[in-house]
Amino acid sequence: MWEFSALPKISILWSSLDEGLLALLAAFQHRRDAIRHYQKTFQVTLWCGHFSSSFDGGPNLSVPLLKQLGNFGVELYIDTYFSAESKVR
Repeated sequence: MWEFSALPKISILWSSLDEGLLALLAAFQHRRDAIRHYQKTFQVTLWCGHFSSSFDGGPNLSVPLLKQLGNFGVELYIDTYFSAESKVR
């Protein structure tokens, strides 16, 4: 297992899951060949923790993000957690 944290530069939280996933894809875009190589032997999954302070459904993923995820070719697992609204912004 390997971990990579894609935190925004000006905050500890992304304003949306869409923004965070786009940043993650941008960070790994130049490593696509290496990822394809790993996929021949290992299961490669993007795991994303989604924290929500309400029960109003899940996150919305934009069409451009869905296209990029499909082109990236790696399984995405979104784990949603409930948490009280953060005071840190």
